[in-house]
Amino acid sequence: MDLIEFCFASGIMGCLIRMTYDVHEIKGVFKAMKLAMDELQAKVSAHDIRISNLEKKGQGEHEKLVSEEG
Repeated sequence: MDLIEFCFASGIMGCLIRMTYDVHEIKGVFKAMKLAMDELQAKVSAHDIRISNLEKKGQGEHEKLVSEEG
């Protein structure tokens, strides 16, 4: 193998190694994004539950007031 072939082969290997590293790095970014989205979804669900509980509590109090007035 002469110098040109060696440089070409090592360049291709370098590109493949770099691409493999980039893929792992991108996978890590996507995992971090998924974790952040899961955390955000959990917070939204918790807020939805709180709102639902407040609405139920409000309806119960409204029904009590109506029955007391009637």
